[in-house]
This record gives sequence, structure tokens and C-alpha cells, in this order.
Amino acid sequence: MKINTQHSMPLNAVVINRETLMKILVCGATGFVGRHLTQALRDAGHTVIRAVRHPSDPGDIKVDFCKDTTKEIWLPRLNGIKVVINTVGVLRDSANTPCKAACRNPFGIICGLR
Repeated sequence: MKINTQHSMPLNAVVINRETLMKILVCGATGFVGRHLTQALRDAGHTVIRAVRHPSDPGDIKVDFCKDTTKEIWLPRLNGIKVVINTVGVLRDSANTPCKAACRNPFGIICGLR
């Protein structure tokens, strides 16, 4: 089988289709992965809401990822959100950010409710 390596546009080109633009919640949006993903999504035209420990932009949502684990806390935050992307990570286990708590999937609580 021959693979065609010719492309009609650069591989890094972004095609914006206004019908598929979404409001996206990025959890951990100020971390290494989250901040790059947030910028790429915004560059593509999406509306990005950042769920972060220390809000700094208008529209940021303050979240304690180790404690905010119930559907009562998360459902109001998801109003109008089409996609949730979790980029939360813990680099080092500590009393303030225990790996076990951060690795729980708070979104598992709400899956299927929308």
C-alpha cells in the first residue's frame, strides 16, 4: 500500500467551523498541559472556561480538586458546557495535595446525568 504524503494544507493549520465551536471547561488550565491546551482551544475559536485553584481571569472557576467531588458542586459549574477536559495533575504527594484525592475522578460522579 502506498501512503500519500502530500497535504493540501499544512499539518498545523486549524480549520474553524463555526457550527462545531463549543464551550469547554478545562480543569487544571494553569498547569503545563492545561495552559497550552487552553490556548490552542481559544486559538481555534472555542470558548474556554478555566477551572483552577487560583482564579486570575474573568470567568475562571475556583475549584479545590481534592474536595470538590460531589455532583451538587459540579452540576451548576457545567451549565452550558459541552466538553470537560481534565488536565489536573499532582507532581508531588503532600498533605495539601494528596495524590490519592487528586486522582479520584470527580466527573465519574456526574457522567450520564446530562
